[in-house]
Amino acid sequence: MQNRLLTLVRHAKSSWKTEGQLDHDRPLNDRGNHDAPIMAKRLVERDCIPDLILCSSAKRTQETAAYFTEAFGFCEDKLWVSKSLYLCTPETMLEQLAIAESGLRHIMIIAHNPGLEQLSYRLSAACNPSMPTLGVRHFACSSLNPLPMANRSHGSAAKSDASIELVFEDFPKNVV
Repeated sequence: MQNRLLTLVRHAKSSWKTEGQLDHDRPLNDRGNHDAPIMAKRLVERDCIPDLILCSSAKRTQETAAYFTEAFGFCEDKLWVSKSLYLCTPETMLEQLAIAESGLRHIMIIAHNPGLEQLSYRLSAACNPSMPTLGVRHFACSSLNPLPMANRSHGSAAKSDASIELVFEDFPKNVV
């Protein structure tokens, strides 16, 4: 039975306006501030509300998370901000997931590409190749720790014995 849920979210569109600004400190731009509450509302409408959000320490991911936590009616203890998730590898996301899992049913990770795309494809070859800003991928699996991985051989997707399913993908320009 598919009883654990993982939602991967790429941060909303961010600004490159300030010359010399560190990548880590870039805020959301107007489009990001417009799209984030819309995507948060879509997740609420799908009843896709996690028990915990793991979030990169970058400003743009934290601003994205603020829209989500507000829509979900979350208090601060349901949001864990981690510098480890800033521009990290899929392996680091899995490590952070393992640390936080503790029997939680549904965890959301708000982070960055290319790590999110790479992790998504490792979980399911059914994912679209690219993950746009504020893209959401929602998976159901038998366990989050250890998370089952689809088998890969020579760069192509192979059938997996792991119990994992891509439930849905969504993004701001998706017509729902």
